[in-house]
Amino acid sequence: MHSLLMHLPCNPQDGDSFAIVCQIGQIVNMPGLIRVSEFVEETREDYNSPTTSTFVSRMPQCRQTIASLEEHDAISATECSVIVCAQSGTLAIPTRNTILRWVASFRITGSTLKKKSPGRNSIALRLSEATSINANLKRTFSRKMTERIEQRYCIKFCQKLGDSQSQTIRKIQQMFGEDAMGVTQIKEWFNRFKDGRTSAESEQRCGRPQTARSAAVVERVRNFVMADRRLTVREIAEEVGVSKDSAHAIFRDDLNMNRVAAKFVPKLLSPEQKDLRRDVAQDLLDTANTDPGFLNTVITGDESWVYGYDPETKRQSSQWKHPESPRPKKARQVRSKIKVMLTVFFDVRGIVHHEYAPEGQTVTKEYYHDVLRRLRDALRRKRPDMWTANNWHLHHDNAPAHSSQLIHTFLAKHGITTVRQPPYSPDLAPCDFWLFPKLKTPLKGSRFESREEIMRNATTELNTIPKEDFQRCLRQWKDRWAKCVQAQGAYFEGD
Repeated sequence: MHSLLMHLPCNPQDGDSFAIVCQIGQIVNMPGLIRVSEFVEETREDYNSPTTSTFVSRMPQCRQTIASLEEHDAISATECSVIVCAQSGTLAIPTRNTILRWVASFRITGSTLKKKSPGRNSIALRLSEATSINANLKRTFSRKMTERIEQRYCIKFCQKLGDSQSQTIRKIQQMFGEDAMGVTQIKEWFNRFKDGRTSAESEQRCGRPQTARSAAVVERVRNFVMADRRLTVREIAEEVGVSKDSAHAIFRDDLNMNRVAAKFVPKLLSPEQKDLRRDVAQDLLDTANTDPGFLNTVITGDESWVYGYDPETKRQSSQWKHPESPRPKKARQVRSKIKVMLTVFFDVRGIVHHEYAPEGQTVTKEYYHDVLRRLRDALRRKRPDMWTANNWHLHHDNAPAHSSQLIHTFLAKHGITTVRQPPYSPDLAPCDFWLFPKLKTPLKGSRFESREEIMRNATTELNTIPKEDFQRCLRQWKDRWAKCVQAQGAYFEGD
């Protein structure tokens, strides 16, 4: 079909040929036929100078031909034109009278073609192919004219031809399908062109003055938010005299700021505490870089409560749902009173020693002294190489029981060196940032009715942690030292 239209001769003044090509939306490049984009541009120019236009003189012919090709018994003028061209055995566009005679001979009911003129069997055989070609041509035309400005020019064209609003609406919807403008918009633009409007461009909207985001307004917003960072967008907008949307745009685009909730930290560090964190992290980082095997000789440990019931986290209780399904609900719950104090020590190879405090026992210096004695016994059994070389280092936090004089005396007596731990720094303690969360997360949401059940399940979780995870934890520990140094001792993001 495309090749047929590409070779059809055409008279530049032939309204029939021009109308057929415009109706089926085919874009060709040959003398006498106009591309859609050229048609739009020509219409724009010619309507601005109607007295000298050569196109205006062709309007009566176009209008007469389009009217003659109107829909007959549910078959559109486009389909009629394609069928006529498809059945033609000659390389010539039929004349207007021929088209009118063929259109009058068709009666379409549903998908059945009834013929009144003999000798037209070829049309019935090619109707399906012609209809398919027509549909493809319509889709091609729709893709070429999705811009609303082009639809407005089509509305202008129909109005100048004398079509009514309903006819224009039907043609626009038929041609553009889902991309067609709304009925109200088509009517508005039809009336504008009817009242003498010549431009299809949108008028500049008045709206809010462009000074809503001027440099002066942005500076005022900056001053307000720097004076009080807890001001809301609504309060800022009211103070400055702009809309909430403009205030949002100023924060987002001009100030590059966004509102975040405060992060919970163990303590608001003083400058001296930040300096100490930075210095300790820098010393440990230098030691690890100088001695690649340093982390392999460190045994770190701490204590923590393990509860008989610990509520699930918000992430753990989330679940998939369909849009129509109700949102899952859960009651607010608290930790159980049944709990066990776990003390655990581990190194790069896994758990070295763990134990549970007796019921009612608190971590005192005497209790921790006994724990360290049992740790040395476990080290002699499980890490004989480290025990023989006596090159291992103990790491624990600065809890009162850990930093008492009794503990210092015990460590000095047995030649045990310690790894420094800055105060208020759980983000730099492997048990706090890795082991205890990994141990407790699988236990959350489960109920244990006795201390024995708690200890049994906690021990099972400890024993299931693979060796690779302990090695990864020690590498993360080193990375956290570097982050702490980079943050100048402050609590760093991502911990």
